[in-house]
Amino acid sequence: MTNFRALLTFLFVLLAMTAPMVRAATFFVDDDASGNEDGSSWPDAFTDLQGGLAGAGSGDQIWVAAGRYVPGAIETDTFQLLNGVEIYGGFEGLSGTEGDFGVRDPETFLTILSGDIEGNDTVGTKGLVTDTSNIVGSNSDHIVTGSGTDNTAVLDGFTINAGQADGSSSFETLGGGMLNNEGSPTLSNLIFFSNAASDEGGGMVNIGGTLQTGPTLTNVVFSRNSAVSGGGMFSCGIDPTLIECTFSENSALNDAGGGMYNTGNNPMLINCTFFGNSALIGGGMSNESGGDPTLINVVFSGNFGNGSGGGMVNRSSFPTLINCTFSGNYACSNGGGMLNLADPDGGGSNPIIQNCVFGGNSAASGNQIFNQGATATITDSLIQGGCPADANCTGTLLTSDPLFVAPDGADNTIGTPDDNPRTSVGFSRHQHGKQRSSPTRRLRLG
Repeated sequence: MTNFRALLTFLFVLLAMTAPMVRAATFFVDDDASGNEDGSSWPDAFTDLQGGLAGAGSGDQIWVAAGRYVPGAIETDTFQLLNGVEIYGGFEGLSGTEGDFGVRDPETFLTILSGDIEGNDTVGTKGLVTDTSNIVGSNSDHIVTGSGTDNTAVLDGFTINAGQADGSSSFETLGGGMLNNEGSPTLSNLIFFSNAASDEGGGMVNIGGTLQTGPTLTNVVFSRNSAVSGGGMFSCGIDPTLIECTFSENSALNDAGGGMYNTGNNPMLINCTFFGNSALIGGGMSNESGGDPTLINVVFSGNFGNGSGGGMVNRSSFPTLINCTFSGNYACSNGGGMLNLADPDGGGSNPIIQNCVFGGNSAASGNQIFNQGATATITDSLIQGGCPADANCTGTLLTSDPLFVAPDGADNTIGTPDDNPRTSVGFSRHQHGKQRSSPTRRLRLG
């Protein structure tokens, strides 16, 4: 018996050694290619990204040259991400560079995933829809779909533009730029620009179920997206992670969360910025019904609440904020910087605020922070005007004007990415550096 087992083991090892090796492939996509369209090289590239997706399997990469790519001819067509497949945009597509990933430059070689399936939207000089009001007719419900994926599904180096989720079924009204229904793809160096949804998540929707871990976003920009709620991003029951992300000029004027809306989840945001977003409540961010994000080194500048909560609104939620800055946010009613509300059904809101700065915000009531049936715990922070009513302030609390270095930036407009809300009053526990430039600024998308 022992000899038989040894022989069997030897045969398995021999079989593994002699089996043909499966090598990962790279497929090339270029809408200007005129060769065989088999994806084998830049001259013979697929002219449609769907061709690359159809041929790719786990372990493969898809390289996409500068150009404009639509998912198909009807609204429900979408670019479905695949587990184990990495998709990279930003290549020039020159013959002879097929093995050189280092020539990629997404800023120079703009690679657009467009929802303009009819080709009749009003576009700017870069071929982009610069405002959702310029979307004409029928566009893709979701330009990209990451549903059912894990973190081996990669999308990197694209501008996602002019999606319009306005279909008849429930999912077709969510996530004009991207839909992640129980998906956790890896997303990097992307711009979600001027996408719309008739319900939630103009730029992106993340929905959980049995899956709690959501997508990971690094250096992703959400700009000029619009929806009823969650203009830039809407997340429910799933925990996205955002690193070095920017939310700028997104809107949810009929409801909550111009930049971002969270409910029933625990997102993580690190080194992110919210500039010039607007909503009925929660211009920058809205956290409701167990939306309990953790924010580290996040800036809210020049966001607007047409009702309340210019920078952020928390209703029956428990966010944690560390080293965050709220500057120049405005609300017509309560809470220029932040509004904390108790839910009518009895759920409280108790944000933890540590080493943060609130200054230069304004509202009819509660310029910096307004608590209504809620209690904020504030530690070692600078709150211009003093500890807010119904807050528990501990440690060192500074109450002076933060004297921001350049709250409205070089363009003299607050709520734009060149704002520099770094304090100059010796608040040693929290000194923001000058804000990083974002891909939106460098590309000047319009």
